[in-house]
Amino acid sequence: MPSLSEVYTGTQSGASLRRLLFGLGLFLAGALLVVSGIVVATTDLLYGADVAALTAKRQLGAVLAGVGIPAVFLGIFAVLPSGRLTKAAAVVGAGITVVGVALFTYAYPCHWSGSLCADSTPDLTLLTVGIYFLGAMITFWCLFVGVANFKTRNDPGGTAMVNVPRRHET
Repeated sequence: MPSLSEVYTGTQSGASLRRLLFGLGLFLAGALLVVSGIVVATTDLLYGADVAALTAKRQLGAVLAGVGIPAVFLGIFAVLPSGRLTKAAAVVGAGITVVGVALFTYAYPCHWSGSLCADSTPDLTLLTVGIYFLGAMITFWCLFVGVANFKTRNDPGGTAMVNVPRRHET
């Protein structure tokens, strides 16, 4: 927690404008990726109504949304004042989600649940979803810890006492 002199003189270190703009940009880019993934996967806007393109449409939509969610979390982290260890763990969690997305691009559609591919290949659905879920939960937990600690720093509890001497009296 900063001292009172740091608060009133403005020397308290807060989020710089560059960090704020980076976080906002990352948040908006992630949100745009999620929305575009939803639009691509659920409409005929990009691939048309061709049934053969259904697999490509679903895969692209899932990849866009899968990368967008950790980007949104990291955009919040860029602005949130939290410790280095918490931020590092959030980046690791986001990296794990990206590994889950990469595994999805390999596994879908032939290694996915309900696959109609001719060869019998191992089903990687549970592994893929589990890796993505683990990364998302690590990132989300770090966000929770960062917000909880931020509130604690702003309101540490307890009381403050100020003594003002006036004409040799306190």
